[in-house]
Amino acid sequence: MGIESATEMGLLTLDRHQTVGQSVRALDICGELDISAQFTIMTFNPDANLKHARADLALMRRFAGNPLNFCRAEIYAGTPLEKRMIALGRARGDYRAREYSMYDPVADLACTISLDLFHDRCWGDGSLIAEDDWARPHDRRAEAVFTAATTCASGHTRGCVR
Repeated sequence: MGIESATEMGLLTLDRHQTVGQSVRALDICGELDISAQFTIMTFNPDANLKHARADLALMRRFAGNPLNFCRAEIYAGTPLEKRMIALGRARGDYRAREYSMYDPVADLACTISLDLFHDRCWGDGSLIAEDDWARPHDRRAEAVFTAATTCASGHTRGCVR
C-alpha cells in the first residue's frame, strides 16, 4: 500500500494524492477484512522534521501488526520531486543518482542515524525484507533516535545519504 506519510505535509512533499485519513481508513478496512496490508513510510523526505517523524512513528505504532518498513525518500528521474528539488537548488548529482540534504539538519541527522541503526534489520542480508519475517514486534529504537537527534549540537550533523 502506498501510505508514505502520516502527515499532510509529507504527502504533499511526496506528491501523493490521498489524505492521511484515507490512508488510515484503508488500513483499518484491510484489518477488518483480515487482509494483510504491507506499507512503507517515507519518514525521511526532503521537507521532514522531527514533528513529522513522530507522527510517522505514531502511525507505525498504531499499525504495528501490519508488515511495515520506513525509509528515506529517494529522488528518481522525471518525478515531480526531482523537478521541485532541482528548481529549489536542493538536488545534487545527476539523473543516475540524485542526492539531497533534508531541509531540517536535526531530521537529517536522525535520518543518518536511523539508516545506520536499522540497516541490518530493515535492508541488509537476512533483513525483514530479505527474509519476509514480519512477525517481529515493532522496534522502540526509532524513538531513541529522534530523542538523541534533538539533543545533538547542530554543528555535528552530516548529510543523510545512502
